[in-house]
This record gives sequence, C-alpha cells and structure tokens, in this order.
Amino acid sequence: MSKKLTEIFVTEIESLDSPLKEHVIELLNTSPQYITEIPSSTTGKYHPNDELGADGMIKHITKIIAFVYEIVRIEDYKKEELDLLLSAALLHDAFKCGKTKGKYTVKNHAELIYNHIKKYIKNTDLIQQDVDKLEMLALICVKHAGRWSTDREKSIIVKANPSQHVLNICKSFHYADCLASKRSIYEVMQGKAVTPIDNNWTEKQKKFIKKIIGFKLEKIIDDGNKLVEQFNKDGYITKDYASDFISKFKTTYPNYRG
Repeated sequence: MSKKLTEIFVTEIESLDSPLKEHVIELLNTSPQYITEIPSSTTGKYHPNDELGADGMIKHITKIIAFVYEIVRIEDYKKEELDLLLSAALLHDAFKCGKTKGKYTVKNHAELIYNHIKKYIKNTDLIQQDVDKLEMLALICVKHAGRWSTDREKSIIVKANPSQHVLNICKSFHYADCLASKRSIYEVMQGKAVTPIDNNWTEKQKKFIKKIIGFKLEKIIDDGNKLVEQFNKDGYITKDYASDFISKFKTTYPNYRG
C-alpha cells in the first residue's frame, strides 16, 4: 500500500503551527487516500511529463510547495499565510478523482474539498480563531483553479464575500498551482522542447501563451533564453535566478488574471 501524504510530507506538516497542524492531519486522514497513487493529469494531456506516472500527484504537490515558499518570500507574507498555503498544497486536490477513486479528474473536486473542510468545521469543537483559519483554507482550496473554476465554485466565493487580503492569498496559491502544472516552464529549464532559443513557436502556441499568462512573446523568449543558457552552462537553474523569474511574474506580466 502506498504511503499517505502525512507520511510523505512530514517536514511540511511538522512546520505548521498548532492547532492548524492537527486539523490538517485529520483532514488528510479523512480524505480519499488514493491521491499518492495517481498522476497529476489523469488524461495525460496536461502537467509536466514527469508527473504522468503513479507518483504524479506527489511530484505536483512538491513543486507547488517550492513555488509557495518563493511567493511567500516575494509577497513578504507572515508565517500564518505560509501555513495556510502549505496546507492548501496538501489538501486542494484530495478529491481529484472524486470521493472514491474514479478514472478521471472530476470537475467539482475543488468544491468537494471545500465541503470536506466545512463539514469538519461544523463537526469539530473549535475556537473562533481556528474557525477563521479553516474557513480561509477552504476558500483557498475552492478557488485554486482561478478563472477556470466552475460556476458553483465561483458562487461560493461570491457568497463568502472574502476580504481583499484573503482573495490575494487565494490568488497566490492559484499562481503556485498553475505555475507548477505548466510543462513549458520545466521544458525550458531542461533545455528541451518547443524552445524559445530556436524561436520555433507555432502561432497556436503563441496564442496559448498570451491567453493563459499574458506574456509578451518577446519577453518570454528573452527570459527563456536566459534560463536555457544557464541550464546548458551549469546544468541547473539557481534558486536566485528562479526566484527572480517568479518575482517578475506579477510586475512584468500585469495582464495575467487568475
């Protein structure tokens, strides 16, 4: 039997402040346990190729966590926000293939984890401070698909009427999840694929890049060249360079709307 998320991401869970840590452990233990046995893309059409095996979701969560740490540093978030974002990384796809393991991703999986957290809040004796944190965690999870959320998920956010701060945290997690799922980022870092270096982007690919992340094509080619050059020279991408690449995301590409 595969390990549980609580056994794989021990360091991240132990880093959470109590009592959120205990709540997250309980939420994970009462969620479907198939998550460590499925690819991040059940159809194979999306996500980086290294996530298409049975351990795909584990790799996807690992990448999200890496982006979370960088975004927290960039945004100068406090420990409370970091804990919520790490918790969302572990929980947001817990019902990816439904309440029981289906063959494919279910469209309402964000709503399912939201309902799971809300049920936990209702059935657990909590002080108001813990209720507020878990309510925010539920909103981060239900909004993790950003503008690709279902109409029902969007209506949940509207009804909750969260503060701008909470919406910013939700968007930060959406960025982490979205960036972690993009094949293009990892292909460029590996010096592979439809490369900016050769300028072999098709019109369809150019349109996709502009639509999804609002990049100016010339800028992504320039940044892509720099990433590939460093990888070809050194065999890796340094943390500082990756951090700088992420930090430019919001300021250089203001057209992005999650």
